[in-house]
Amino acid sequence: MFDPVGAAARHSVTLGASDGYTMFRVNGALFLSLAACFVFCALAARRHVAGLGFLAVIADVLLVARLVGIGIDGYGPFSAFALKPEIVLALFSTAALVLEDRRRRGAPAADAPLALAAEQT
Repeated sequence: MFDPVGAAARHSVTLGASDGYTMFRVNGALFLSLAACFVFCALAARRHVAGLGFLAVIADVLLVARLVGIGIDGYGPFSAFALKPEIVLALFSTAALVLEDRRRRGAPAADAPLALAAEQT
């Protein structure tokens, strides 16, 4: 976001006009805003499933886009570098979402220990 020309040059991409710089900055800002949303979701337990769902959707869509890009454009060095972590992120985020959702559905109510203690007295 702060050095779009340098970031693009590392991947042999040239940005020839101010619109190119702005597009690259906006992409950086998008990922920073996603990180802010994830932090917000992580701060409260009631938002964990929403945050995991959000992450799983993003990771899965990014992986599909990477695979489509490889199919259309070929398997380049950066795709080779990024593919494995993207697969891991997609699998783990989806698994975490499923596990957290199952845990929540099967977990007893928060006041269940109090109700049990009242029955024993």
